[in-house]
Amino acid sequence: MDLKKAKRIYTGLITQLKNKPKFDRTGLRVEMKLSFDEWHNIWINSGKFDERGSRKHQYVMSRRDDLGHYEVGNVYIQTSVDNIKEAYKNFHWREKISVETKKAMARPEVKQHLKDAMAEVMSRPGMKHKISEATKAGMSSFEVREKCAQNQKKQITCYQCGKVGAIRIMARWHGDRCRG
Repeated sequence: MDLKKAKRIYTGLITQLKNKPKFDRTGLRVEMKLSFDEWHNIWINSGKFDERGSRKHQYVMSRRDDLGHYEVGNVYIQTSVDNIKEAYKNFHWREKISVETKKAMARPEVKQHLKDAMAEVMSRPGMKHKISEATKAGMSSFEVREKCAQNQKKQITCYQCGKVGAIRIMARWHGDRCRG
């Protein structure tokens, strides 16, 4: 393995963590506390340096339970897929909601809108049964893709500015991020 390439990768990781900070689920800012030599030795000892990357069959450096810093004793090498599974296992959705979203959702008119929307969905004929059956049986990947395609066609209204648009666009540019 080329030492120059390894240093370039390590430097890129340091820069990435500085420019786009990562936070663990406790709110702690994640830092790279491994020196280049420590980082390099972990990869060399794993024998997976040339197979590192974010694709399904590639390897990444992970933190134990996705907590703490990148430091000796808290990191190990695993497949990208296993790292993603672990992240979802440890993900707590409520903690990830921004303060602005919590404030907006606490407004009475937004609460009522969400309540009405859920009531409308649940009042559809057979909806409770469909949800129950899907949860029990598990949906095939084809069914999941079909549901996603249907959902992408749906229109929603931004609670900040009142504009109507496709879910994906509205999620990206409206709500907390709305400038309207």
